[in-house]
Amino acid sequence: VMMFPAVTAAFGGAAPPYSEYWFLSRFENGGGGGLEHAASARIDDVPSHDTPAARQRFLGVMAHELVHAWNVKRIRPSSLGPFDYHREADTRDLWFLEGVTSYIAELALVRAELSTPEALFETVAAALEAYEATPARRFMGPEESGQTAWYRSDEGASGRTNYYNVGFLLGLALDLVLQGAGGLDAMLARLYSAFDGSGAPYPEGGLRAAAVSTGGPRLNGFFEQHVLGTQRPPIDELLMVVGLTRETKPGRRVAWLGLTAATDGEAVVKLVDDDSPASVLGCQPGDVVLAIGGHRVTGASLDAVVRRRRPGDSVEVTWFRGPTLMRGVAKLGERVVPGAPETPEGRRTRTRIAPAQSAAPEAVEKRRRWFRVPAPSQAE
Repeated sequence: VMMFPAVTAAFGGAAPPYSEYWFLSRFENGGGGGLEHAASARIDDVPSHDTPAARQRFLGVMAHELVHAWNVKRIRPSSLGPFDYHREADTRDLWFLEGVTSYIAELALVRAELSTPEALFETVAAALEAYEATPARRFMGPEESGQTAWYRSDEGASGRTNYYNVGFLLGLALDLVLQGAGGLDAMLARLYSAFDGSGAPYPEGGLRAAAVSTGGPRLNGFFEQHVLGTQRPPIDELLMVVGLTRETKPGRRVAWLGLTAATDGEAVVKLVDDDSPASVLGCQPGDVVLAIGGHRVTGASLDAVVRRRRPGDSVEVTWFRGPTLMRGVAKLGERVVPGAPETPEGRRTRTRIAPAQSAAPEAVEKRRRWFRVPAPSQAE
């Protein structure tokens, strides 16, 4: 119940856009995900919620789908209603409609005291690591990522920027950039007020216009650089606005070949990272990798087979390019992943978001208002 007023408040606190709201949940092994409707949502999940992590995941899906009652079902581009079921729903705004929805949902859970700030910090840290480990972020911006969703099958792989992930980070960035102007809540309230009452979709460029109306002309640069463009959102700098800092913890290094393959069936190469062992070897998108170091691989097993080796190992790679069988020897590089280091020399980095010890009082106060934590009493 506490979730509902927290989400409603994020869009200005006006009456919700439904008279009642229903969750229809189906629990089965292998379940996961949800589907939003105007006043309900269907959620599929695993049967057991006997761990805190499982319960929190389920709450997260509930909150995400509830936010969609505003963001997607009411605040929407023309391609998302009324629908033309003979055509794809082409939009460049999935970073906002899905990714920012995830951010709103996670923040609402904290404000409803159904989650903790620390859990949100961990989600931010994981999103940063996933974003920075995606080579496609260097050439594919958030808008393009959403628009290509209809004709590219490598969602979440390094061949395309994940609009859920980058949208979550952009939601955080917008919220922090707009501190002092009401935060992301003010932008959402503006959108909801402008477009829900009429039932009309927002026009092309409507999200940017709402951001500029809320935070001023400087938001034009934000959209040019981080939404249309590929410039990394300045998360580290913005976290200091609310007295947070990004710290590093030990990580471990694993062997790295530098190619991304489709995870279903054969190991069809989707992307070859620049300056990687695979690029030196001559691998190209469309190649089908057969074996690495004498071990047969599929799309699902390729990374695991590579990680059995150590950085610096030389391995034979066998692959098809069309009808031609090709072979070559690659010297494996390294990639740092979360987890305990295997050796002292393997220590690198692991992201952690935490309150900065040197945070100014005004930054701490902004963080309190961000989470809507009651102000401490004079007695305290």
